[in-house]
Amino acid sequence: MNSVYRSALPAFLAERLEAKAELEGGSWQGVYRFAMWLGLIAIEDQGGLRRTIETIGDLPTGALGPARRSKVPPEARELVKIAEREGVPWQTAQTIALTCGLATIEARGGLNETKRQVEAMRRSVMSQITFRGEARA
Repeated sequence: MNSVYRSALPAFLAERLEAKAELEGGSWQGVYRFAMWLGLIAIEDQGGLRRTIETIGDLPTGALGPARRSKVPPEARELVKIAEREGVPWQTAQTIALTCGLATIEARGGLNETKRQVEAMRRSVMSQITFRGEARA
């Protein structure tokens, strides 16, 4: 990945990720990747970054403050493309995605519960695909 997309994670988000990881186990990087993925889904659901920004309103307090360096995970490559296409700076896109992802985690009962729900949906979809594939044979 292009080194331009090395990330400087705002301190307030790094603290939220660390707190979530400490509360429910795991690393802040793992929570980062999961929240980023959930945030990307939320952005796509809203119809893009600009619409999501309009929905959220102002960036969260501290979005432009001190930062922690982090490598952009492969899961975020689609977000990078969306940010480039919509002319939104990567740091803003990252903040929006993580804010949405963390909000989704909270709304669904926490990190482990959200992961459980995602896995249950994945199994359900895979079961339907398998069932339909066997029905044709």
